[in-house]
Amino acid sequence: MTQTDIANLLNIGQKTYSDYELGKTRIPLDSMLVLARFYDVSMDYLSGASDIKTAYPRK
Repeated sequence: MTQTDIANLLNIGQKTYSDYELGKTRIPLDSMLVLARFYDVSMDYLSGASDIKTAYPRK
């Protein structure tokens, strides 16, 4: 996926998404939720607070 693809998913511009990746702009909570669901990972994993990808590992 490209930055443009993810930006479209979040309904933002590619430059804004690039700024998120570069740490120039904080990602809003609602966008974090969309990304966590899209990548099927926990919010903790997405924010770097955990090494566990999913909140509840699947069996």
